[in-house]
Amino acid sequence: MNLLYFELELFLPEVHSLKEKRMILNSLKERLSKKFEIIVREKLFFDKWQRTLISCVTLSNEKSFLDKIKNDIIVFIESRYDVNVVNSEFEIIRM
Repeated sequence: MNLLYFELELFLPEVHSLKEKRMILNSLKERLSKKFEIIVREKLFFDKWQRTLISCVTLSNEKSFLDKIKNDIIVFIESRYDVNVVNSEFEIIRM
């Protein structure tokens, strides 16, 4: 079994309030969870309008699947939301 843990720092250029940020993040977290079967949580920058850090976790028996899914998630985010992935850190842990 392999565990993929990753963090994505996101910049939301068109957001002008915390309420707007919440709406986008809630939608993003829900869609990521359903589409990729991952757990998503906001980790930092709770009081910043245009910035956030999310952490995600998923499990798989196939390491190759985890390698593919991490790229698919970034493409998904950038193609469906007005969000820029500023930084990403990934770690695959063999259990």
